Amino acid sequence: LFRSLASGENLSEVASGSVDVVVCILVMCSVGNVAGFLKEAKRVLRPGGAFYFFEHVKGDDSSWLHFFQQVLQPTWAHIGDGCQLSRDTWKDLENANFSELNLRYFQAPFKWSIVRDHMMGYAIK
Repeated sequence: LFRSLASGENLSEVASGSVDVVVCILVMCSVGNVAGFLKEAKRVLRPGGAFYFFEHVKGDDSSWLHFFQQVLQPTWAHIGDGCQLSRDTWKDLENANFSELNLRYFQAPFKWSIVRDHMMGYAIK
């Protein structure tokens, strides 16, 4: 069993193709370079390795939730350690070119939350 806690954008301490599973929970909203982060996660995974994720995502573009996410973003990023409320994270996952990508969208049961929309799933290298 190997465990590592490192910056997701720089996993240089982890050998390429040496990890069976990468787990990411509410991280991609805060990394500076999502594409770079996913590239590193894919690099360290062995062929057939799995990348599991659970993330909040932006609200529908035509919703009040999305409007308030845009209004609150500057303050939210400051108090939320760089968290971006309105990222199109699923686009980054699609562009990462995993051999398989499975997503499920859902709304968390928080009636008045600014981060109500979520996605979870896994990708296979």
